[in-house]
Amino acid sequence: MKVLAAFLVLFLLVGHNAWAQQVCTSSVIDGQTREPLPYASVYVVGKGKGTIANSEGEFCLTAALDDTLRFTFVGYSPCSIKVSGVGNTVRLLPISTKLREVTVLPVMTILQRVYQRLSSDYSSHKNEKSDFFLRQVYDIAGTRELVEGFLQCKSAVNLRDILFYSGRHFRASMGKADTTSMVFLTIRPMTPHYGQTRSLSAARWKRIL
Repeated sequence: MKVLAAFLVLFLLVGHNAWAQQVCTSSVIDGQTREPLPYASVYVVGKGKGTIANSEGEFCLTAALDDTLRFTFVGYSPCSIKVSGVGNTVRLLPISTKLREVTVLPVMTILQRVYQRLSSDYSSHKNEKSDFFLRQVYDIAGTRELVEGFLQCKSAVNLRDILFYSGRHFRASMGKADTTSMVFLTIRPMTPHYGQTRSLSAARWKRIL
């Protein structure tokens, strides 16, 4: 008797679950042109399952009557509908996008504007300068060199001028140390009008230009 009662309860539960599930079949189309939307995505909200429509926008999905289906397609606004409210077709509306007007300038026009701006910046900031302290230590093939000095740099858009107030260049190699009063400095700024290699005296460091 207990076995029969358990069998009846199991039968009712299975029957209720089967009744609650429904096979939902429909087509996803463009809401304006009524053309099918191939391979649109359809999934059950909160259930972690879904499907993809075929090339004609048709799909088939099993879900409960109170489940909510969400339809998405690239370039269209998403749509959510209860399973009980899904008809023969599901219409998605395209997303309207407004493009801003863009003016395309020739390359030479852009270069001319850059040149004019550089010229303006150069004229208004050509006398600006800053003071720096430089210290550099490097080791190459067993020879360690130290260069340090106080300098003033004049710059407007690019490096134009360097004035060394004082400094020293120290070299140590193979356990022996010696000093030199000559430093070879290379400056390669952005503009082609400058960029020279000069030998500077530690006694009187002259301006590069």
